[in-house]
Amino acid sequence: MPLAGWLVSRWGSRPVTACSSLCFGAALALPAFATSQATLSAALLVMGLAAGAMDVSMNSHAIAVERIWGRPLVSGFHAFFSIGGIAGAALGGVVAAARIAPRAHFLIGAIAAEAITLATAPGLLPGSVDAVGPDHRKLRISRGLIGLAALAFSFFLVEGAMADWSALYLGSATGAGAGTSAAGYAVFSAAMTIGRLSGDVLRRRFGPALLIRGGSAVASAGMAIALALPHPAPAIFGFLLVGAGCSIVVPIVFAAAGALGRPASGAALAFVTMSGYAGLFAGPPSIGFAAQWTSLRAALGIVLALAASGFWLASSARVENERYPLSR
Repeated sequence: MPLAGWLVSRWGSRPVTACSSLCFGAALALPAFATSQATLSAALLVMGLAAGAMDVSMNSHAIAVERIWGRPLVSGFHAFFSIGGIAGAALGGVVAAARIAPRAHFLIGAIAAEAITLATAPGLLPGSVDAVGPDHRKLRISRGLIGLAALAFSFFLVEGAMADWSALYLGSATGAGAGTSAAGYAVFSAAMTIGRLSGDVLRRRFGPALLIRGGSAVASAGMAIALALPHPAPAIFGFLLVGAGCSIVVPIVFAAAGALGRPASGAALAFVTMSGYAGLFAGPPSIGFAAQWTSLRAALGIVLALAASGFWLASSARVENERYPLSR
């Protein structure tokens, strides 16, 4: 991610996005050819390198598109990430049911990814849009950027906790069956997608700081409901609210980081994205350790506290007076 941020600043986000996407598409096939733990680890290392570079460069390009278009767009782009995750899970289920071999499955996926990248890359903005000179490539770590990194850490952790612990919480704390337990993360993901599809309109109307506070309030209220009422229906409803509240925060944080770090937007995004992934990696194991010492219900109080952190950190998103006109 730091290397991708430097490359975006040097060459612009277009070539880095195109190259990293092509590399990721090719790397997608590698795990299917692994013959040992060592070769599988090597394949996943290559995938991770490509994914990290692609994450930073795509978000940098999205911010450049948003800036030129003159209206919020990043939340909608993140919505398609969520839609892609749902579609990928559904297609994976179909492939598994059809007993298609992993090697054929991964190869088809890699070919499809390469074809989509080659078809769409020519439509990206030129690299000159966000490439900067050598005097502007060094990132200044400001108080606002640290606040945005803390927001990314907190809300990535919340998302990771929902992915790893929501089903187990429903099963162990509410007595829900396997099918009902799976519904917790399903409604969380659906609410995330719907929230991100509407996030750009809300950001135009209310501005980033107020929207982060509102999302934080909704997410923390949802987590409080799920923990205070350990029964399947209210807990699932609580997880739905967590998804709706979280949905709008991370896209706003990324957009604010790109604006705050300008002209070194790529480096700023790399810094904030790395902070977010640190929360994604550290969060679920930390909750597991805390649950071992107390209970899962008590440990998920960490998620409640971090979801509420948006109240105090939202001012970091006040990068500029972001009151977009409702029509252009």
